[in-house]
Amino acid sequence: MFKNWDITKKLIFGFSIVIFITFVAFWGTLYIFHIINTDLKDLRGRTLKIDNTDELRDRILTDVQFNITKMLLTEDVEKRKKFITKF
Repeated sequence: MFKNWDITKKLIFGFSIVIFITFVAFWGTLYIFHIINTDLKDLRGRTLKIDNTDELRDRILTDVQFNITKMLLTEDVEKRKKFITKF
């Protein structure tokens, strides 16, 4: 089949195959970038949730430590009971 073709037809056929493979690789790459972008948006959302949870935990621990310090430093029994009930 290819022996009967002249050089121009062979070159056009060869380059068209190369261009077709290039387009297939290009569209595959775009699809992979789309999937990666979707995964990154999901990861970004999860990271924000983790950061918010970490900040909330730090606030709670700071408040608890502050109340424990106040409780241990006070000599008044009624104030100690008040701090204990806050926990």
